[in-house]
Amino acid sequence: MEVLVEKAYEKGGFNGTWLYAENGVIVSKGAFGWRDAENTLPMEEDTIFEMASVTKMFTAAAVMILVREGQLRLDDEYTIIFPEFPYKGVTIRHLLTHTSGIPIITSRNSSPPFWKTKKGSFPAARSSTITPAPI
Repeated sequence: MEVLVEKAYEKGGFNGTWLYAENGVIVSKGAFGWRDAENTLPMEEDTIFEMASVTKMFTAAAVMILVREGQLRLDDEYTIIFPEFPYKGVTIRHLLTHTSGIPIITSRNSSPPFWKTKKGSFPAARSSTITPAPI
C-alpha cells in the first residue's frame, strides 16, 4: 500500500492519510505529503481534516445499512438516538434528504452548546442501541 501511495503522490494524485483494514485488523496505515499549502508541515496519521460534504455519501450508506438490518427506520425521529438534540420532529429521512429545517452550522466556534461535549460527540451516542459493525 505504501508503494502505491508514494507513486500516487509523485504523480500529484494523493496527499493525505490512509487506513486499510480487513476483518477489523489494520493491514496498512500511514500518511504521505504535506498538510499545509507551503509544504512545510508533514502529513501525520492523526492529521485532522475539514471533510465537510465529502462524508455525506458514507454517512448515507451507513444509515441505509442500519435500515436494511432493521436497526433504524427512515421515519424514526433523530431524538431516539440523541435525546438531547433540540430539534424535535426531525427524522432520519429529513437528515438524509437535507429537508430537516435545522440551521446550517459552518464553524466549530458557532456550534450550538449541545454539540460541545467530550470529543465533540453526543453523550447518548455512547449508550446507543445501535451496534456498530467491525471495520
